Amino acid sequence: MSWKDADIKQEDSLAGREDLKIDQIISSCKEGDERGQKLLYEKYKDALFNLAYRITGSETEAEHILQDSFLDIFKSIDRFRAESGIYSWMRSIVVRKSTHFTRSNKWKWTSYEESAGENGVIPPPSTDGSELMETLQQLPKGFRTILILYYVENYSHEQISNELGINIGTSKSQLHRAKKRLKELILEKKKS
Repeated sequence: MSWKDADIKQEDSLAGREDLKIDQIISSCKEGDERGQKLLYEKYKDALFNLAYRITGSETEAEHILQDSFLDIFKSIDRFRAESGIYSWMRSIVVRKSTHFTRSNKWKWTSYEESAGENGVIPPPSTDGSELMETLQQLPKGFRTILILYYVENYSHEQISNELGINIGTSKSQLHRAKKRLKELILEKKKS
């Protein structure tokens, strides 16, 4: 049956329903229903795209990662266990693919010598956050990834170390160096 036929006949339990609970959408996806997949995609695409973009710094790559992630999500939705929540599960797939992208593009952790700077608190961003986002994009990918995973996605250092394949100590030191470098960039912008 085509989408058009299904729309006309409204045989599907999802037809015309915007108020569906996420459990119903997941069940529908597990049954291979394209409408359920479309609803799941529409519900989470923006948040997951933003996550991929913040990690990669590339709109084009974020779009590719989003599409590839949803293909994996729909292929493996039967393995989804509800203990973690659907968004957390999908987010981990996007983070994994985004970090794989950064690694496959010869991304490297910044050495201690390269990240020398002063200690201190990061100054508050501009009121709309655009200045901070612009400054984040200037950071090396490793620093940007650590900051986003820790502060935006609320990952613990243990989760970051598992996701990126690094030691917990490396996660902590990279976060510290990333904050210092971000502060330097912000202060440089204020001076100019």
